[in-house]
Amino acid sequence: MQLSPTYEKAKAYLEFCLRKFSESRFPSQSLPSFFLPLEKGKEKSLSSTDSPKERYTELLFDVLEESSIQENLILKKILENQVEELMNQENEELTEKEKVSYKWTEKLLAENKEVRQFVVEKLKQIYQNPYPPPTVAPHPSIFTASSSSASVKEIQSLSLSSVTPISMGSLYTAIVQVHFSDKNEGVIGQACIVDKIYEIESNLSVEEKVSYIFQKLFTLATSLSPLEFEENPKESKAFTLSNYSSYLLNINRLLIWQKLPGGTEYLNQPHIKALSLKKKGELLTHWIEAQGENITSLNLSNSGLTFLPLEIGQLSQLQKLYLDNNQLTALPDEIGQLSRLEVLVLSDNQLTAVTVELCQLLRLTWLNLRDNQLTALPDEIGQLSRLEVLELSDNQLAALPAAIGQLSQLQWLYLNDNLLTNLPDVIGQLSQLEKIHLSHNQLMAIPTAIGQLSQLKVLNVDSNQLTAIPAALGQLAQLQMLGLSDNQLTAIPSEVGQLARLQMLWLGDNQLAFLLSAIGQLSWLQYLYLEYNQLAALPAEIGQLAGLQVLDLSHNQLTTLPPEIEQLPVLQMLDLRHNQLTALPAALGQIYQLQQLSFSSDQVITPPPQVPELRTLKLEGNAALKNILM
Repeated sequence: MQLSPTYEKAKAYLEFCLRKFSESRFPSQSLPSFFLPLEKGKEKSLSSTDSPKERYTELLFDVLEESSIQENLILKKILENQVEELMNQENEELTEKEKVSYKWTEKLLAENKEVRQFVVEKLKQIYQNPYPPPTVAPHPSIFTASSSSASVKEIQSLSLSSVTPISMGSLYTAIVQVHFSDKNEGVIGQACIVDKIYEIESNLSVEEKVSYIFQKLFTLATSLSPLEFEENPKESKAFTLSNYSSYLLNINRLLIWQKLPGGTEYLNQPHIKALSLKKKGELLTHWIEAQGENITSLNLSNSGLTFLPLEIGQLSQLQKLYLDNNQLTALPDEIGQLSRLEVLVLSDNQLTAVTVELCQLLRLTWLNLRDNQLTALPDEIGQLSRLEVLELSDNQLAALPAAIGQLSQLQWLYLNDNLLTNLPDVIGQLSQLEKIHLSHNQLMAIPTAIGQLSQLKVLNVDSNQLTAIPAALGQLAQLQMLGLSDNQLTAIPSEVGQLARLQMLWLGDNQLAFLLSAIGQLSWLQYLYLEYNQLAALPAEIGQLAGLQVLDLSHNQLTTLPPEIEQLPVLQMLDLRHNQLTALPAALGQIYQLQQLSFSSDQVITPPPQVPELRTLKLEGNAALKNILM
C-alpha cells in the first residue's frame, strides 16, 4: 500500500465540502438518505441523531462495501480497525482533534484508479441536488474573450432545475459554494473566481473541472496564497472563506513528511492510522521515535516549523541539521544533546538568542544563524572550539563578546548587516581566520589587532563609518580582497602598499583627495575601484600596476591622466565618467587590451586615440565629442 500526504489532503477537503454543503443545503435536516447503514454482518449501534461521528462511521461502511476496497486486504483491514475504534468510543461526537487526526477513507484519490473512480461516483451521490439554487442571470462583465461558450453554458445550467440527481454539475456547484457565503450571487461569477483560484482552463467541461480541482488541491497548499488575490477583495474573500485557508494549512503540514528520511516508509506501516495536524513540530515526535536512531543528516528547511519537539535530542547520531527558512523563535534545551552534530543551519528564522545549550555542541564546525533577530552572543560561544564557519549576518548584534577570540579554528566569519560599532581586540586571536565580512555596520575604527590575522585573505568593511585605516593592515601578507568603500576615509596609509598579494581593492565612495605612490607596489592588483572620491590627479606609480584589468575613476575631479597609464598592458575596462577631462592622452592607444572606455558627461573635445581592441565606447552626455565623431 502506498500511503502519502495525498490521502490527508483528500480527507480534509472532502470532509470539509461534505460538512459545508450539508449545512448549507440541508440546514434543518440530516444528510441525504445514502447514509443509511449497510448490512454487512456488523452491528452498528447508531442513534437517530445523525451526529458527525455517526455520519463519519457510516461513510466508512460505505467505502468498505466497494469491491476495489475489498480487493485490497491491507486497506480493508485498516478501515475495519478504524471503524472499530470509532464505535468503541464512549462519546457520541467526534472531537475537533479527531476530525483532523483520523485518516478516513484511506487510499481515496490516490494512484488506484478503481478507488478514485469510486470516490467520484460516491461524491455524485453525496452531492445530489434535490433543492437546486434559484436561477440567477449571469453578469456579462465576468467573462473574458477567451471563455469557452460550451463551458459557460454548462455552468449556467447548474442554476437550472434540469440538473440530474447525480450530475457532476451539482458537485461542481457544491465546490463553488464552499468558497462563497452569499448564495444569491451569480453562480457563473462565482465559478469564474473558483476557476481562477485553481488555475482551471476555461474550455474544460464541468466534469473535467471537478476532476481537475481535486488534482490541483494536492499542490495548492505549497503554491497558492491568499495574498495572490489581495488586489481583488471578492477573490480574496472567496479564497479564505469558511476556514478554507485553515484547511489548506492543515494539509500543508503533512508535506513535512516528504522531507523526513524514512517518512514515506513510516506512513506505509499498516498500524499508522492517525497523525496530528495541529503543529508541524508534533509530526517530528513520532518520526523521531520510529526512525531517528540512525539518522545522520536531516533537512527540514522551508517547512513552516514554529518549534522543535523536545525529542529532537534523541537523534544521537545526527551530524547535519538544516532548519533554515522556518519560523522558529527558540530552540529547546535538548538541542544540546546532539553531541555528534557538526553542521547546524538556522538561517532565516526568528531566533532572538543563542542558548547556552547550543554552545554545548562541541563538534560543530559550521553554524549558520544568518537573518534572525539576535541582539547578543553568550560568553559560552567560545566553547565551540572546532567551529570553522560562523554566519551571523543580518541580525541586530551591537557588540561581540571577548569569548569570540577562543574560536581558534574559525576560518570564515560573517558579521555584515548588524549594529556593531567596534571590534574587540581579541579578534586578533583568530589565527586561522581567512574571511571576515563586516560590511553595513557602524564601525568607527578597525583595531590594530587586525594585523595579527596572518591567514586573512578577505576583509570587507564596506559601508561603515571609518575615518582612518590602521597601519597594521599592511601586515596582512595573505590578503587578496580588501573592501573599504562607502566610508569616510580621507587617506590610505602607505603600509597598504605592503599587501603584496592583494588582487581586489574597493575604495569608492570615500573622501580621498590623493593616492600615495605606494599604490604602485601592489603588483598583483587586478581590480581597483576609486569612484565617488575627490581625486584631482593620479600618481605616476599607477603605471606600475602591470596586472590591472579594471580601473574605475568615475565621479572624481580629474583634469588629466598621467602618461604612465600606457604601462597598463592588460587593462580591459577604464571608467572616466563625470570628471573634468578636456583631453585624453595618446598613451591610451598603447593599451592594446582595452575593451571598454567610458567618459560620458566629460568635456573631452578631442577624439579618443585609436585603441585596437576597443569594443565599447560610452559617450552619454558628452555632446561636444558626439558632434565631432558624427
